[in-house]
Amino acid sequence: MDNLKFTRFDALFIFGGMWTYIADLVTDVLVGFKYLKEQHYWWCGLTFFFVIFPSLTLQYLSLRWFVTDDQRSRETPIQTSEQTQARHSSFASKLWEWTSWLLTHVLQLGAVNRYIRTLRYGFKSRLNQKYYRNMVYEYRDVTMLRLIEAYTESAPQLVLQLYIMVKVKDQGWLTTTSACVSLASLAWALEAYHKALREARSDKQNVGYIALTVRIIWRLFVVASRVISLGLFASEYGWGVFIVVGVHWVYMTVWLIHQKTDFCPTRFEEILFDTVIDVYIQTRVLGCVERGQKLRRMNQIAAKY
Repeated sequence: MDNLKFTRFDALFIFGGMWTYIADLVTDVLVGFKYLKEQHYWWCGLTFFFVIFPSLTLQYLSLRWFVTDDQRSRETPIQTSEQTQARHSSFASKLWEWTSWLLTHVLQLGAVNRYIRTLRYGFKSRLNQKYYRNMVYEYRDVTMLRLIEAYTESAPQLVLQLYIMVKVKDQGWLTTTSACVSLASLAWALEAYHKALREARSDKQNVGYIALTVRIIWRLFVVASRVISLGLFASEYGWGVFIVVGVHWVYMTVWLIHQKTDFCPTRFEEILFDTVIDVYIQTRVLGCVERGQKLRRMNQIAAKY
């Protein structure tokens, strides 16, 4: 990892992830208000539910990860002969860090805060290589959160908007834009997490911009085909499709909890995490950071799907 560098392309890709996240939320909120104005209260309620619940889940997990980070230092230690000044500076820095974290998460900006921290560590690493590892860890966390958000917010919104477009012939520019942005957000979140996993592995080279572009396009087609299929089946066979999906989700969540995963410090949070993460394990992405038993277990999970 010491020979890897934070490039301009890395910065642009992180910026792209942040802006697809923001654009996805903004367009979904605008669509929700559009349905409210047109007195489509059922569609409005579903749209806002798939915005609010995933956002609250993301903020909770992000803040919880910060609190339970075992006080790991993300900055280089202060080197000064004036110990009193150092202690005061450290306390002031810690107070500001906690205040900013609480404020951003209350305002539902936890992911944006983590994106900014990732960029800050990345640019610092261009001057001091020791910050590169901090950038990698921060980016891994935010891409994990973004992937959870994408599969609990972007994917349901995309299916919902496609269902509405087909069922009630709502093909306005705002609904279409919201669906396209959700699709882009899904594909970007998937590939960003894959990129973060590669960067966390010392024996792997970073993905080049050509390969990354090809993989994003591939993700777009893979996600689009699955979501369009769900939307068309739902428009033809009604809510029974979602009942089948829901039963499958509950079954796989129970099975996943039975595997006794250990991503969170408490049992309650582990169950919550498994419930949310079960939505996207079908992509066979989670847990492939290490070889061996963990990879075999994830292959077993994928086979169950």
